Amino acid sequence: MVKKLKVEKGFSLVEMIVVFLIIGILIAIVVVVYNFALTKAEDTSCRSNLRIIRSALETYQAQEQSYPDNLNQLTPDYIKQFNFACPVEKSPYKYDKDEGTIECTYTTHTNF
Repeated sequence: MVKKLKVEKGFSLVEMIVVFLIIGILIAIVVVVYNFALTKAEDTSCRSNLRIIRSALETYQAQEQSYPDNLNQLTPDYIKQFNFACPVEKSPYKYDKDEGTIECTYTTHTNF
């Protein structure tokens, strides 16, 4: 008499655990890359804002022979409808009228 072996269909527990581990690792990698890209985009946006404001300050100083008392004096003649705040922290940029300098309060952004 020949015994027939039962062939079970489906996946074993070990196979399922391996698949979930691989998926978890891939998700972790995607999250890290996404956060890095987001931070880089925010930093680039803030630097761009600082460059625009710096350029407007230089233009204002060249025409008026002094720096403005506050950044709001740059609109609308030098900058049209501009938000003078860091896109990351939403806090206003620090402006020094005497020096004509502007800087971001967020610690990782380069000051100009």
